[in-house]
Amino acid sequence: MSARREWNGDAFITGRDASNAADFMTRTASSCEPDWKDPSHWRVVYPADIGEALSVVEDLWLRIARHPAMRSTVLTDASTQECIVMFRPTGDGRDSECCQLLAAASIKESYGWRQGGGHGCLVSDIQWAGDTLLIELTSAGRMQRWPEGEAVEWAVQGLLRRVKQQGRKP
Repeated sequence: MSARREWNGDAFITGRDASNAADFMTRTASSCEPDWKDPSHWRVVYPADIGEALSVVEDLWLRIARHPAMRSTVLTDASTQECIVMFRPTGDGRDSECCQLLAAASIKESYGWRQGGGHGCLVSDIQWAGDTLLIELTSAGRMQRWPEGEAVEWAVQGLLRRVKQQGRKP
């Protein structure tokens, strides 16, 4: 089996190591084993610009939030405007699709962009707390200093509202 990963149909993330051929899609769906969460064997291709990076993140995060076996939470500190997005499998959330979505969301380089000689990242930190993926967004102040910064911040806030709404499952 090829080590190629296509979670968006764009071949955004690809394996670079032949030993990676036995990827998480071929394993049993019993759990998200910790070695699946280690992106050290992945090569990530930066999107062309901020808009493309946002589009990829939006697609991925909304797919996670809509998944019936996933729980998503958005926490925002009103005083500092720091924001953390949490994704956690629930019940049957240890199937290969959930693991694939979480693995794709756990690679910090996937949030990177390059545009007009500059570059940046939409997130400042990604960590695992058990089976919960914690994603800390880059501060709003830093985003505003990027090309098209106000539009980027506005788009990110809209995405967070949609993730929060989709995360409210019965």
